[in-house]
Amino acid sequence: MAKLPFLITLSPAKKFHALDFQTHHSHSAPIFLDKADMLASKLKNLSAIELAETMDISPAIAKLNYTRYQSYQPHQTSQGYPACSLFAGDAFKTLDFCSFSPHEKDNAQTHLVILSGLYGFLRPLDLIQPYRLEMGSRLRQFLKHDLYDYWRTDLTQWLSNYIAEHAIHYHINLASQEYAKVIDTSLLPCPTLNIIFADSSDTGYRVIGIKAKRARGLMARFILTQAPQTISDLKSFNVGYQFSEAHSNERQFVFISTA
Repeated sequence: MAKLPFLITLSPAKKFHALDFQTHHSHSAPIFLDKADMLASKLKNLSAIELAETMDISPAIAKLNYTRYQSYQPHQTSQGYPACSLFAGDAFKTLDFCSFSPHEKDNAQTHLVILSGLYGFLRPLDLIQPYRLEMGSRLRQFLKHDLYDYWRTDLTQWLSNYIAEHAIHYHINLASQEYAKVIDTSLLPCPTLNIIFADSSDTGYRVIGIKAKRARGLMARFILTQAPQTISDLKSFNVGYQFSEAHSNERQFVFISTA
């Protein structure tokens, strides 16, 4: 299979599969694990009430994540859950990483980056611990900075170096706006293509959240398993959606639902 010219960024999920915490033979460690450990250590000092306030979550979910941060194990590089196996959100259901062939998993490990409030970003086989930390969480009053300040410079620099090293031609943004803006795409050495999945409407189109999330996973799967080589190949994606020339421009591709 030909080398992929694309690097995909995707949002993480809030929901997780129930997996056994164990050693995995095929795995990697998060690139910014030290920064994740530092962040987790600070979050460990917040009460469940403070977590609920910063994350705008219910008391029950705040209590669960308070427990998670209290039991967070730093420097964990050999035990945990591969990110793409743990995440259980809509995009990851349609991505269906577990059904990939070994070669397709290698493609994903090299060409898929999952942005993360706690870890910065993750590759599919990076071992992680369950957490809740959205990129837009209101942490400044507790940590003196927000997560965009904490991550933007490091993530942008690493991605820039990675894109140059792997001769990536296009950055394919499949992340939500909340996560995508942590990257300063103006500093990347290749163009960013923002992909939007929407339904047609009287005013042009409208994005329906749950459908868009599922479509992002399908697009990521299409790229990683079908290995499109050109922008024209990318536009040929037609799983429930079709590329709309009328709604698109050079840096934003809009796919309209065919359902």
